[in-house]
Amino acid sequence: MTVAPENPLLDELAAMGRQSDADIDIARTALLLARLDLPEVECEPYYAHLEDLRAAAVEGSSLVVGLRQVMYEANGYRGDSETYDDGDNANLLQVIDRRKGLPVALGILCIHVARAWGAVIDGTAFPSHFLLRLIEGDEFFYLDPFDSLTVMDDASVQALFVQMHGSAARFDQAYLQPVSDRTVLLRLQNNIKLRAYQAGEIKRALQVAERMVMLAPALGELRLSVAGLLAEAGMIRSAMKTLEAVSNDSGHERLHAEAQKRLLSLRSRLN
Repeated sequence: MTVAPENPLLDELAAMGRQSDADIDIARTALLLARLDLPEVECEPYYAHLEDLRAAAVEGSSLVVGLRQVMYEANGYRGDSETYDDGDNANLLQVIDRRKGLPVALGILCIHVARAWGAVIDGTAFPSHFLLRLIEGDEFFYLDPFDSLTVMDDASVQALFVQMHGSAARFDQAYLQPVSDRTVLLRLQNNIKLRAYQAGEIKRALQVAERMVMLAPALGELRLSVAGLLAEAGMIRSAMKTLEAVSNDSGHERLHAEAQKRLLSLRSRLN
């Protein structure tokens, strides 16, 4: 990697990366990631808003109804279908200001609130459109945070999958399995990285990829992504150094082989 922690926010992110999955505070970490792009913003009002959301329990309602009332009716959150690809939709500071965002950003806020009420709620591995899984009693609910927490059963989830990926794509029940909060946060950052890359902003994509490594330093796949972006940015020797670290550190045979393959390709470019 080319960037080491060099300010208090990056130091804090690195510390969070060393925490166990269970110890990560999903909403506060998402705010930290947002602050890295908006370091001049005074964040106390946003932390206060998170606490206000947590305190706004609705007596006598089901978890889903209460969460919908607090998030979407009382506070006006909604999915941004008009300007979906706007980068502000993945920055939690901006999402709170604008009261709209991507499914994963809204989902993070929903997780934050519902857990304060004692709910068992997690993000899922559903591809292309972030969904939540909530347990209430003996029942599982799949919820769409982009659409005011529409409740989805297995059939409607599979219909959404077909709508997004085509009838030829194969649905896997693993898509409905819960994922860690760290994985949800990486998904949020990956949205930013991909949009930057698609816009040709390689250095911006690299910056976000390096932050993802700081948040999840054990994931060798993320360091492979950093190496690829370093190479695209013309920083071949830095890319090689990153690949050598992956190759030396990883006990995963596939990652070792991939790092060696990429090293060979980059060495040929230097000759």
